[in-house]
Amino acid sequence: MNDSSSGANQQLSKFDSTIAVLIRIDELLKDAHRHSRKGDMLNWNFDLDRFYTELSDDATPEDYKKFNDFNNQISKSGGNKARLYNILFEKELFIRKLQKKQGKGIGYKNEDDEGM
Repeated sequence: MNDSSSGANQQLSKFDSTIAVLIRIDELLKDAHRHSRKGDMLNWNFDLDRFYTELSDDATPEDYKKFNDFNNQISKSGGNKARLYNILFEKELFIRKLQKKQGKGIGYKNEDDEGM
């Protein structure tokens, strides 16, 4: 498809990976939930990092900065489990809000929405 106004070629994927992304996110959230409940902070953090990578293509520079701020707080937590838990909890909330903002999470139908 050629956009003559900008002179750029736009390529469309022959495969829509939306379903695959949603399945990966669902699995990661299940793992994150299990690891957080067990107190397995290391694997919980790994799960959240992988969750973020599923959203990172559409993340803004501000989102990227905030995500890195959480990682900096984690590295400075000094092994304090209570502090680490709170940081990971806030990190997960941030990523879940990012997911919703990007339209890759739970969506609710508005009466004004057509075709939903």
